Amino acid sequence: MRAILVADKHDVVCLDNFYTGTRANIIHLLQHPRFELIRHDVAFSTARRMDEIYNLASWIDADHRTLGIAAGKSDVILEVGGF
Repeated sequence: MRAILVADKHDVVCLDNFYTGTRANIIHLLQHPRFELIRHDVAFSTARRMDEIYNLASWIDADHRTLGIAAGKSDVILEVGGF
């Protein structure tokens, strides 16, 4: 999705805390002039102004997902708000 947006000449800002992922997933975009990476947890607000937001995070690690559910968080809260 990020690569498609950049290819379509959109400026893309990626906010990621790398809790379950790595920079290796976006290494091919880091040198692109319309791509910016900010290490940030989306569970907390940012002062950065954005026109559109796409949440591309997904729980791929069953252990982390199980911890969240055990803490009383639903799948929706985990996917939208984070652990």
